[in-house]
Amino acid sequence: MEVGRATTLAQQGALAVEMFRGGVACAAYLDSRLDWDTHDDIADQGQSHEQLFAELAEISSKLAAAGLLERTTVAVLSEFSRTPKLNDQPQPGKDHWPVTSALLFGGGVRAGTYGATDDALGALRVRMDDGTPADTGRLLQFDNFAAGLLEFLGVSSRRWIPNAEPFHGPFA
Repeated sequence: MEVGRATTLAQQGALAVEMFRGGVACAAYLDSRLDWDTHDDIADQGQSHEQLFAELAEISSKLAAAGLLERTTVAVLSEFSRTPKLNDQPQPGKDHWPVTSALLFGGGVRAGTYGATDDALGALRVRMDDGTPADTGRLLQFDNFAAGLLEFLGVSSRRWIPNAEPFHGPFA
């Protein structure tokens, strides 16, 4: 596959797998290029989710076939999230929400759910070591997550995010 011709997430993933297999790269940034900014018409978001998960499954299969899945960590992130509640548009959609999520799979990721929300869907404080809700914990912020991911990958988070306590919850 020619670099620059990889337009879908699955095509970008296939290229990344080939680069990893050849020792050319140790990390890759992929962009789904899907339009997630739909405040109305929830069907658009549903179609984007279906496409995203199908392409992630394809990437996971390619990593596994290449013998790389157990030593590759995949992090699916966004700069914002959507509320779990529908808005009052003529064709209801979902608005931005301050609570977000990440999807992790592959080598070194512990299966599970880390963090929680209360009945009003507000974020709960969590322990940074295991991600369980705790009144004495902290509200998980993106910098905590990024610091934990860096530490898991063997990079000192203090150099890049000096004031963030690393979140270790999902990392083995």
